[in-house]
Amino acid sequence: MSHADCLYNRLLRGTITINNLNMKPFLLALLTVICFYSYSQVPQTINYQAVARNSAGTVLANQSISLRYTIHDVYGTGNILYQETFSGVSTNQFGLFTVAIGSGAVVSGTFAGINWGTGDKYLQVEIIPPGWLQLYKYGSYTTQLSALRPLCS
Repeated sequence: MSHADCLYNRLLRGTITINNLNMKPFLLALLTVICFYSYSQVPQTINYQAVARNSAGTVLANQSISLRYTIHDVYGTGNILYQETFSGVSTNQFGLFTVAIGSGAVVSGTFAGINWGTGDKYLQVEIIPPGWLQLYKYGSYTTQLSALRPLCS
């Protein structure tokens, strides 16, 4: 009879327990690794989707727009940690566009260099509608970014 068959038979008879297999240290180590892994993940990009509108609130359907994203530290007007631009972003028939923040043309900072674990972070979105020559702030001045807390912290 093989070792696996022996363990299976002992399990069926109910004579095998976690203590017999010395599983407690293994389970503790496994839980520690899972907690460490879940805590160490940081975003590489942030998916952002919105409906583009001009200053009058009219949807910019099937247009090419330019955008600037700025991530501020601690306050909506705090230090700029990261800033990037996108040009030639296409909207669909509803004015919807999608970009991945962290993959645009970098103006300042590095996305990977943002310390997400310290202080609040705020996102400022600016848009240049077709035919405009300057940026205007999109929606409220800035929006606080929120994230799920790590499993084990």
